[in-house]
Amino acid sequence: MDRKKKKTATDGRRILIAGGRLQGTELVYLAKKAGYTVTLLDKQKNVPAAGLADRCIEGDIFDEALMQEALVDVVCVIPAIEDAKALDRLEESCQKSGILFLFDREAYQISASKGRTNRLLEELGIRIPEKFPVCGYPVICKPDAASGSRDVRKIETKEEWDEWRRNNFGRCVVQQYLSGPSYSLEVLGDGKQAIFPMITEVVTDAAYDCKRIVAPAGLTGALEKEFLHIAKRINHRLHICGIFDIEVILHNGQLYVLEIDARFPSQTPISVYHASGMNFVEMLLALAEGEELSEKTAFKRDAFGKACIYQQIFVKNDTIKVCGEHIMSDAGPLRLLPGFCEAEEMLTDYRPGADQWRAIVILTGRDQEEVDRKWKVCLDAIAVLQGCMGGMRYIEG
Repeated sequence: MDRKKKKTATDGRRILIAGGRLQGTELVYLAKKAGYTVTLLDKQKNVPAAGLADRCIEGDIFDEALMQEALVDVVCVIPAIEDAKALDRLEESCQKSGILFLFDREAYQISASKGRTNRLLEELGIRIPEKFPVCGYPVICKPDAASGSRDVRKIETKEEWDEWRRNNFGRCVVQQYLSGPSYSLEVLGDGKQAIFPMITEVVTDAAYDCKRIVAPAGLTGALEKEFLHIAKRINHRLHICGIFDIEVILHNGQLYVLEIDARFPSQTPISVYHASGMNFVEMLLALAEGEELSEKTAFKRDAFGKACIYQQIFVKNDTIKVCGEHIMSDAGPLRLLPGFCEAEEMLTDYRPGADQWRAIVILTGRDQEEVDRKWKVCLDAIAVLQGCMGGMRYIEG
């Protein structure tokens, strides 16, 4: 990237990441790729991101002495947590210490509620799935405040609906069920300028949890322009100081917005990094420090043009299953293994001799066809590793 001052990439400045699970793993990975020194703070010791950080601190954000220790020599803090009180305390600690807090709390307050998000989208005239009961069945029920695919349920009949209501009393959003491919786009900004890096395809498992990211997505020119226009309209209202992502579904030739999330996402940033060279952590800090970036200068031309597939796998004995990202939440500290089983990289809890392990598999190539060929080579290598010379049982979750 073009820079006014070459000070953010490889000088080892320290970043604090608060939270070491899915988003935390994404953040630590990208921060290390950008050359930062990373301190990870989490209540638990053996979280997935712990194996990637330079320093891990186990403790509570509400412990003042611990926070003073954690913030020593830190230039910025990026949260990977969603607890409102913890976010308040973290922001307060940053303000006292004069440290950048890379998080847009106002935008997050909107996106943390699916109901508030839908009201915003309706005000902007952006197409969303029709509300229940006008839409009829089938419908999708989502907890208003839960993130990701947690407790998402498809309901196809009135009998299922009556049963579901008897057992669910929390606030929820109920909308028309739409079928079709899903796509994601991140928006990074400083309240004035904004960047819209790359549209990716989001492939989900049977529980609507994302199991695979394809970057870049194969949207046609007209739909790509429409998605970008949607993102610009939303950002015109939010004026994001940080990052948010938008997920849409293509149903009967039209894009419908499913949700927005004003927090650092998982899966798509690493995919975009490998497909384009754009590093969202590096870009966020550059924006926060007042540097001018644009869609053109954001691209690293030597890397742009690659295709990337990012997916999670669970390997057990002679079976390999592509799964939603939830399987990585309970993994132990992950290791980054370039070239492992012929993949570009794997983030994995594999240890020699293990018959059961998890991994994030990253594959790149000139195009998706080459990536698909590499995936077959990777599968063969995993079979050899597991001692399954006749091949393995393969399951798409």
